[in-house]
Amino acid sequence: MIQIGRLKENLFPAGVYIYTGSHQKYLMKRVERHLRKAKKVHWHIDYLTTQPDIGFRNIILFPASREECRLNQLFREFSGGVFRHPGFGSSDCRNQCASHLLYLPRLPDSRVDEWINSVSALNPVRMVFTSFGK
Repeated sequence: MIQIGRLKENLFPAGVYIYTGSHQKYLMKRVERHLRKAKKVHWHIDYLTTQPDIGFRNIILFPASREECRLNQLFREFSGGVFRHPGFGSSDCRNQCASHLLYLPRLPDSRVDEWINSVSALNPVRMVFTSFGK
């Protein structure tokens, strides 16, 4: 169980989590910060990324897009992901999204590639980490 800010304590079962966030200015600095384990916990995602057993496999950036809510919805429709953690990353969402964190029991990289191709008009940049931290 992990307490996420003011959200209730949540169970995060093993699987794949897809988080959509936005930050146009200093994008790479924000990504680098999210990848660090040691940091001040500020955003909802920080509560997860500071956990010792959490790792990153794929990071997909859309540098010219402010479509975090739409990307979240498109990926949910594409993958069948579910919102297990209401309010996660969406407390300031203007579109009243249920959550910006999707959960899937598993997701093959080939499906990620397929989704990236389906949104290619948004010029995604993919960063792949096979392991991080340990």
